[in-house]
Amino acid sequence: MRYRQAIALLALVGLFVALYLWLHALGFGGAIKCGASGGCETVQTSQWAVFLGMPVAFYGVVG
Repeated sequence: MRYRQAIALLALVGLFVALYLWLHALGFGGAIKCGASGGCETVQTSQWAVFLGMPVAFYGVVG
């Protein structure tokens, strides 16, 4: 039973991260909150951030 709860919790965290990144790609919110190393904005605006015309984070939300 604990494994199911852990999987559900991790899936929920993944959903929130994907939703945060998708909303950022749509123009909501300010700069991405990132660790000390930075570089998150660079990744989010690169050519690899879009697949089939949609932000990659979109597929994390609907998948």
